[in-house]
Formats: sequence, C-alpha cells, structure tokens
Amino acid sequence: MDDPVADLRISDIGDRLCVVGELDASSVAHLEVAIWTKVAGRPDHVSVDLGAVTFADFASMKRMRWIQSAASSQGVTIALEPVSSAVERAVELLDLAAADEQRLRRRARRCRPNTATP
Repeated sequence: MDDPVADLRISDIGDRLCVVGELDASSVAHLEVAIWTKVAGRPDHVSVDLGAVTFADFASMKRMRWIQSAASSQGVTIALEPVSSAVERAVELLDLAAADEQRLRRRARRCRPNTATP
C-alpha cells in the first residue's frame, strides 16, 4: 500500500511503515491514518521508519508523540526508527519546548499568591 500525499509517501511493509518526503502539520494526518490502520490489527509493536524524511516540523513531531502515547494506552508500542536528521532536529525542538513549558509552570506556581483564607 503506497499512499502518496503531496511530498509524502508511506509504504506498508509488514510490521513497518516506511515514510519518505516531508512531514508537516497536514501530512502527518495521513501518516496517522496509516498508523491507526496498523494498530487496529492489534500488534504489539509498529515500527515507523522516518529515515527518509527530508523535512519535519514541530507540529508533526508533537502529533507523533501523541499518537505514540495513545497507541501505548492500547498496548501497542510505536517505535520511530530510524529517524533522519530533519526528524532529529524537530524532536530536539519539541524537547526544548517541553522543558521551557515545565520551567514556566514551575515559575508560575512559585509566583501565585496564596489565595487561601484563614
């Protein structure tokens, strides 16, 4: 099954989905459909090969993390292996953004006035 979408091609090869091209906020939806189709078969593990992804944005990697979490709650591990340098950069940005968000939440908790009434 090849699913061509603009600059993205997804091939279904056994327990592996091979992705070639650009992965962004709109094209990740097509990859998500392919992943959920695999998950519907109740495997323990699905590999998503992102080694040939030439572009990946923050939104697509954030969605991939959500997909991994949702599949995990159904007992299915989604492994992103291997990944291209474009995917690595997007994941690094996502990790930095998550760290910044946690830091801001901690700071906001420290700055809140005590609203409890005696």
